[in-house]
Amino acid sequence: MRSLVLFLATLLPVFFLLEASAEPLKLAPLPITGFLSDINASDGIDELEARIIADAYFKRHVGCGFYEGISSSSEAWVVEGKYGFAGDPIRGFFINKKTGAITSPIGPSYSLPNDMFLGAGN
Repeated sequence: MRSLVLFLATLLPVFFLLEASAEPLKLAPLPITGFLSDINASDGIDELEARIIADAYFKRHVGCGFYEGISSSSEAWVVEGKYGFAGDPIRGFFINKKTGAITSPIGPSYSLPNDMFLGAGN
């Protein structure tokens, strides 16, 4: 058992070297499911739709985190949340009220909300 533990411990530096040199992760397209598939940005994005988009974005990109609330600015919904084990605050994740475009400082941005499931991020 001890030799197995020592062997695995020697592999850790190799794993970190391989991980550091790997190309950025590309997200595979996924089917658009749930309420997000019902969002139609042609009539603008209301608060309920913005909440659905925020929830989908966090599930797709943040993993360890959640959104706390949405506030309104003149042109966008502002999503506030927390991420990471320490619960670091996120502010400035925007959902355009007219188009549904997502602008995010924590991950990819999208021209349309459904693009996050099609692997089309900027």
